[in-house]
Amino acid sequence: MHWFSDLLQMAMSPSKTVRLRILIAEDYGDLATVTSLLLGHYGFEVKEVLNGALVYPTALTFRPHFILMDIRLPGLDGFKAAELIREDPDLKSVVIIGISAYAPYMHPDAARKAGFDYYFSKPVDFADLLPILAKRLN
Repeated sequence: MHWFSDLLQMAMSPSKTVRLRILIAEDYGDLATVTSLLLGHYGFEVKEVLNGALVYPTALTFRPHFILMDIRLPGLDGFKAAELIREDPDLKSVVIIGISAYAPYMHPDAARKAGFDYYFSKPVDFADLLPILAKRLN
């Protein structure tokens, strides 16, 4: 698992002036907290929102490198939130990772059309997620 050691070394490197930022959009507070703690352990700066209507305004101020977003959010669903992010030229480089308990029942093309770069079923396996995050470090 070469990518894993590289991720840890680079994300937590004291010489790294900009820590990678991840916005977690998840309405289940306990899951958002646990995910945030795990990602924080790997050296990422993490912010959580529990409502889809907060994704876009939070992204504007937090400037995440990644958004880990549930599809079925209150206020504004993940598809609409992803579309708002993709419409903003300042946020085009954000990697949006969709997660959903309903993923097996939804077509991945709908997620891509809305602007998601990746799409996973809940619970997300960190063995699948961490290599995606590590790509941004290179």
